[in-house]
Amino acid sequence: MKHLLLLRHGETAHSSEGRYSGRVDYPLSERGREQARSWRPLVEGLPIGLVIASPLSRAHETALLAGFAEVTIDERASEWDLGELEGLKAEDFRRENPSWSLVVDGPPHHSGESTAQVRERARSLVAVIEESSSDDVAVVVSHGQFLRVLATELLGLPLATASSLSLGPAHLAILSRRARGLSLTGWNLSSHPDRDGLLTDLT
Repeated sequence: MKHLLLLRHGETAHSSEGRYSGRVDYPLSERGREQARSWRPLVEGLPIGLVIASPLSRAHETALLAGFAEVTIDERASEWDLGELEGLKAEDFRRENPSWSLVVDGPPHHSGESTAQVRERARSLVAVIEESSSDDVAVVVSHGQFLRVLATELLGLPLATASSLSLGPAHLAILSRRARGLSLTGWNLSSHPDRDGLLTDLT
């Protein structure tokens, strides 16, 4: 793997309301489908190799609409099981719990997945990614919370760093192989347009 793209799924009605979305299989909204399709002309021509997607339909459909023809569904790329957070408005919960952090404390009352469990899933997926062809662009199409954890594992950063990484619906991160490991080339990139030509540099 020479480069790695981390793509968050497009918008859902649930995410547009600012609600926590975990393992419930919310479908893409029509706007989310349009966001996913907008990546198609930008990824065409890239030397795409391994493409991994979460089994949740909002991620799998994003991968297909974005133009990735051969997609491997992997349970390890699923969103964080948020337990009691599922469906709550994030702004309201954070206001009532100002010292709480998902990546430090996990879901409330030990519901859902612990931070250790999510981190272990991410590490397992990193091993699969690292084994992909050295000349290809690998892709993971997944979810906001999980991709933040995955990025810290890939970059060798403390897990708490994930709290500072925000990835919008249908936004992209680019990690590139350097002599001493992976380097973050771009984060939270939209497809309208690829102003800096970062994807062009991957061909």
